[in-house]
Amino acid sequence: MRTVADAGVGGSVNQVVELLTAELVSNAVVHGPDGGAVRVGVRVSNGTVRVEVGDEGGGSPRVRHPEPTATSGRGLALVEALSETWGTQPRGPRGEGKVVWFEVRVDE
Repeated sequence: MRTVADAGVGGSVNQVVELLTAELVSNAVVHGPDGGAVRVGVRVSNGTVRVEVGDEGGGSPRVRHPEPTATSGRGLALVEALSETWGTQPRGPRGEGKVVWFEVRVDE
């Protein structure tokens, strides 16, 4: 969050970036392999904050819409709803894991 704040991004945009980053990191820890590395990258340019969270796990994350009483399963729905765009891509030349990313526009 320091990178985002140091780039002059504050207020609600900063809070959205923090929330969505926490969701992706939580997913990487919960669904990635035990003891696997989780990497976070942040870039602020051209009025956009881009966050990438990489892990060593396989599979392709998908948005779920759980029942209102469910205790989990809303993370990617939040990413989908609050980001400008998001997606996934394989990590490494041989697909050693995945990167889930999102972009949020900066209020100007």
